[in-house]
Amino acid sequence: MSRKIRNLLYKSFEKRLSDTDQRLLNEVLEESKELRNEKAAIETIREKIQQGAAISFSPGFTDRVMKHVWENHHEEEILFESLLTVLRPVVIAALLLLVSLAFYNINETDQFSLKGAYAITDVSVEEAFDPIVDLTEE
Repeated sequence: MSRKIRNLLYKSFEKRLSDTDQRLLNEVLEESKELRNEKAAIETIREKIQQGAAISFSPGFTDRVMKHVWENHHEEEILFESLLTVLRPVVIAALLLLVSLAFYNINETDQFSLKGAYAITDVSVEEAFDPIVDLTEE
């Protein structure tokens, strides 16, 4: 069976063939049992696909899916809002603690700067990369 005939068979399922192509396909279908079997198999597959699509997507399917998506999205919003409500005082307390520690460090170091606020000491490059570590207590 030639590729042209097979393409005509496939095309016949999708759109109307020209009169000459339809006549040619009909002649070959009468002569070839293999082509008739292939056409029957394609028709069976197409029917099953159409039946499956009709069964699986009942009316209101998209409405149910969108409602489910909205409910899940809405639950996430509620969770986010509740976390925000609970964590807001924690964030405020943490900020107050940081500010109070910064003021404490400024008082202890007598330096009114970021170095004093965060108790940053001057470290030279040699000290930073010195492989000898003194672990003795003072």
